[in-house]
Amino acid sequence: MNSLQRVIKTIAVITTLLLWNVCLADSSYSNFGSDIALIEEDEFGSYVEIEQVGDHNDVYIAQYGSDLSATVYQVGNYNNVAIDQTGRSNMANIYQEGTSLDIELTQSGELNSAVIEQYGTYNDLAIIQTGLSNQANISQDGNFNDVMLIQAGDYGMADIYQEGYNNSVEVIQVANGAKADVSQYGNNMKAYIIQN
Repeated sequence: MNSLQRVIKTIAVITTLLLWNVCLADSSYSNFGSDIALIEEDEFGSYVEIEQVGDHNDVYIAQYGSDLSATVYQVGNYNNVAIDQTGRSNMANIYQEGTSLDIELTQSGELNSAVIEQYGTYNDLAIIQTGLSNQANISQDGNFNDVMLIQAGDYGMADIYQEGYNNSVEVIQVANGAKADVSQYGNNMKAYIIQN
């Protein structure tokens, strides 16, 4: 065993220990393949569920607050999910199926929710929601699609659907009650929405 293999094995062991010892809330984890999941939480009352099927899928979840919920289901290889939730009663529900899919999600505030589906290869998604009762429903299907969403006020709602190749969507909503609905069918499409 060379030094690189020892480092990789050590990281896997440490990650497994963190998974079982750091998690303080109700959580479940199942793994079918060479995948890694790391959960950090600071209060009881939150919920985490992770299921991974494939190889080299990574999940990192950090929840600091109360009644936070995160569900991640990964099928495929080299997929990545990073969730950082603070506040109260925020919910993230994520499904990935494909290869090299990436999601970064940050939610703070209260009663924010994100429901995300990714299919295909090399699709990227970043979400930041703060405030109260923001909702993001996003579906990506295809290759090399990109979504960035920021909702900083209260009661923002966004429904985004991408199907095709090399499409991109950027949405920034600050005003309370702002709504955005974007559907892309095809290739090389771009959408920019700013509501202030």
